[in-house]
Amino acid sequence: MKEKALQYCQRAKLIHMDISEAINRGYGEILYAGDDGLLVKNVKGENLLLSSTNSQSAKKLCLMAKEIPHNCLVVRGEGAAEAVSEVLRYGFSRSCYQCAYLKKERLNVPCEGDIRPLEYRFIPEVMEHYKMARDPEHVKERIDSGEMFGVFAKETDELWGFIGLHDDGSGGMLEIFPEHRGRGLGMAMEAHIVNFQLDKGYIPYGQIFCDNEKSLSLQRRLGLELSEETLVWTFNEQED
Repeated sequence: MKEKALQYCQRAKLIHMDISEAINRGYGEILYAGDDGLLVKNVKGENLLLSSTNSQSAKKLCLMAKEIPHNCLVVRGEGAAEAVSEVLRYGFSRSCYQCAYLKKERLNVPCEGDIRPLEYRFIPEVMEHYKMARDPEHVKERIDSGEMFGVFAKETDELWGFIGLHDDGSGGMLEIFPEHRGRGLGMAMEAHIVNFQLDKGYIPYGQIFCDNEKSLSLQRRLGLELSEETLVWTFNEQED
């Protein structure tokens, strides 16, 4: 089933990068793999990843997803978003482009600060600046994973920003504090997290909200490729 799932992902490599990487990194549990679609659970992020080729398969896979505990259902393909609304009646969704760095060469971006692993004592600053932070325990878990980094003034503990991998393995969590923006720190931090993943043998990837023009521009400047299609994060909750 693994081979079948990965072959399906190759049909449209970029939009399925979150699925193929979860499988290749060893934490993608394949629940369904057919010519008409995929349903995979990312056991690290507790997310379900769905792809469909038509409305009928989308509804079938949503019915399967209904029986499986998950935090988020990430969908793409014909009829997928509509099936989530019809079958699961989820009330909140966000559309994203998927990006990936498909080259083998490490990025070389100068940084005027020092980039090093983040420590617990900086959790309050992360919570203050990162609007998508769930809670301090989630940030602590990301620090414990060794996948979260800060950029600091040289030879001091003044934190200028941070970046990391989400618990599902995607790159993100990038935040440069307002007073330190416009100095290339965001580009240097993203280059660092790309190189970090390359060193592990991963294909660096992430999702960018469709309306986040600054981040989309940053991905292009660093040489990441963006999917033409979009994927949709869907949640069983109402938008605030």
